[in-house]
Amino acid sequence: AAQAVGTYVRSHSTPEDRIFVWGAAPEIYSFAHRVIGTRFVFCNYHTGKIWGGHLTDVDATDTDSHIIPRAWEQLMQDLQQHPPLFVVDSAAGRFDRFDRHPISRYPKLAALIGSRYDLVAVVSGVPIYRRHRGDVAQPSP
Repeated sequence: AAQAVGTYVRSHSTPEDRIFVWGAAPEIYSFAHRVIGTRFVFCNYHTGKIWGGHLTDVDATDTDSHIIPRAWEQLMQDLQQHPPLFVVDSAAGRFDRFDRHPISRYPKLAALIGSRYDLVAVVSGVPIYRRHRGDVAQPSP
């Protein structure tokens, strides 16, 4: 699945384009041969899904207390300053047990994607969103 997603992204973008993968599927960046769109290669700090214990279980429900607020500030800053061409929702694709961490669970990210991106494909169960044409980076407040 990661290879199919990477192939889709690669064939619909240029080497200079950035992508952001929500969840924990860094192999998609490798298969896509595209620049990582933020400083975060996975989203554990944003979801509280910390490896090495029960928090990695698919049904772990107590992850919110492990979310790092500063990581959210940095992620949103990165997405505003250098908006990636594609957002790949590996959590919806059930990669790496991120099933309980859909984008919709995180209002700021969901709002940004809803206002600036369109769903353009679902590859191997993985939704892929493309930035609206003509949308450019907005200066941070």
